[in-house]
Amino acid sequence: MVERKTQPGHPEVLRHAQPAAREKPEDRALGSLARTVLELQRAGGNSAVTEMIALQRDGGHALAAPATTELDEQARGIITAAQAATPGIEDRAVKAVRAIIDTYYSDKSGLVSAVTYSASEPGLMTTSQGSGATATGSIAVGRYFVTNTTDAYFARRVLQVGHELEHVQQHRDGKGGEGHRHEREFLAFYHEGLNQAVAHTGKVSHSTRVDLIDQAIRNYNAMPDDQKQLYADKYRELLDRRAEEQRKSGKTATDAPTESAP
Repeated sequence: MVERKTQPGHPEVLRHAQPAAREKPEDRALGSLARTVLELQRAGGNSAVTEMIALQRDGGHALAAPATTELDEQARGIITAAQAATPGIEDRAVKAVRAIIDTYYSDKSGLVSAVTYSASEPGLMTTSQGSGATATGSIAVGRYFVTNTTDAYFARRVLQVGHELEHVQQHRDGKGGEGHRHEREFLAFYHEGLNQAVAHTGKVSHSTRVDLIDQAIRNYNAMPDDQKQLYADKYRELLDRRAEEQRKSGKTATDAPTESAP
């Protein structure tokens, strides 16, 4: 969960690897993505495709009440392609991230300059390209992400990509640099942990949500006092939601983390 600052003259790594290994199987699927989009285009034009996705999202994230968690043809098409025997895993990994961006974050696609494959990457890692309001990000994706682009975990994969896009936007908005590192991670995990899954992408388990919330809390703990004051309401919201998700998971309640993110 480390966000690294590179040496001067090198691009800044905005963040590193979300905690994909902590996902739970309770998250729990062939159609053609292209055919679905084509049919919608024929019926309502290109704007209908954009509107369909935009209605589910708010600032790049899902609204609180998606219509359904049932996987639709678009989601199944991405999952099927990710799990296919061919092409090679490098191509499938890159195409999975690109497909998620194009399908669920099409209005944010300009934030991404490249998607590359790094086999050992445990989640996703985004590196800044350029600076200021025109900054973009290069997203590295590893074996774990594509092999776990499945029915059970697809909703998390979609929110995970949204997490990375949020970091690029934060960088554009002036929150780059070491002084904002924990603030960036707090906000991205806050949204990833609390937002509902995008409609028709499945669901995120209660236990996984607790893990994501805990990452947000650890980054809150690491922030200086002035930043903590800015986000005190969000912190309390995380504590309330954490208790709710633990209760729904049926597991014994635990205390929120008191340690800070590194």
